[in-house]
Amino acid sequence: MEKYKLTILLICLSTFLFSQESIEVELIKKYKENFSIRTFSYSKNHYFARLSYNNQTIYLENLLNPQKRTLIFSRKNGGIKSMDFDSNEHFLATASYSGDVDIWDINNRNLLKTIKLHVDDVNKVKFVPNTSLLISVGHDGKIMLMDIKDEFCKPTLLGSHNDIIRSFDITLDGKYVVTIGNDNKVIVWNINKREKRKEIRIKANNLSSIKILDDKIVVGDIDGNILFLNLKDLSFINSIKIHDNIISSISKVSKNRILTSSYDGTLKIVEIDSNTSSSIKVKSKSYILHSTLLDSKITFSDRKGNLKIFKLLNYDTKK
Repeated sequence: MEKYKLTILLICLSTFLFSQESIEVELIKKYKENFSIRTFSYSKNHYFARLSYNNQTIYLENLLNPQKRTLIFSRKNGGIKSMDFDSNEHFLATASYSGDVDIWDINNRNLLKTIKLHVDDVNKVKFVPNTSLLISVGHDGKIMLMDIKDEFCKPTLLGSHNDIIRSFDITLDGKYVVTIGNDNKVIVWNINKREKRKEIRIKANNLSSIKILDDKIVVGDIDGNILFLNLKDLSFINSIKIHDNIISSISKVSKNRILTSSYDGTLKIVEIDSNTSSSIKVKSKSYILHSTLLDSKITFSDRKGNLKIFKLLNYDTKK
């Protein structure tokens, strides 16, 4: 019954957003590269990692001490698609098109190890909060789990989809990971028990992005819709048309607000409780590939090699 209800609601898409006044911004910093910037990453306190030089060199900037020398990492890897810092800011994991995951030692400024985890593209890599466990997903449909402090660094197959896995997110307590794939399945996995907890197939076009908000799962698709599911049982809450193209990323602003980016070149902050949205007053001339909001600053990158950082001028992110 729940699946039937979900299907009907998705087809009807009866809930739509009312756009509020645009949010004014001020450009703080911008970078220009000669490739599509698919990823960047902020650590908990200190670092900002960005790509340069043909999508395989990483510039690591110290946010607390800007005068310090920028660390530069480089390795021939076919291009980097995803990156993430561990909670202690000791390591940076980068995932490449070649199927490899590199683990960089930040303090020693060197490549700690390279692990072949997937056959083709590694679509996303992310550390489990407050652990040395690392999860990756790829074009091969596999979800791989490994402990980077393990001497042998032997990866474990956590599970798989029947098609490409596009993205995933991890609960803040580090107990569960939720994956989405081209098979239109949303699957919750128990990390400690190494087993599937629950799954549901969504009757919509391909799923593209995901974010966990406390007890909710927010999923974006290629038609610009965002869908809300209960984390506990994967029951459907509602669906909203927010963009005119693929939703490329979803990031948390607060308990009941998210930032979305899209191939339509726009950024929006969505108020979940009231089903309203505010447009960020910036328009990219190309697909926006990744975005995040941190300390009232929005960072986004696009397909034409632009990476820009804006300060919000008339919006309180803490309310």
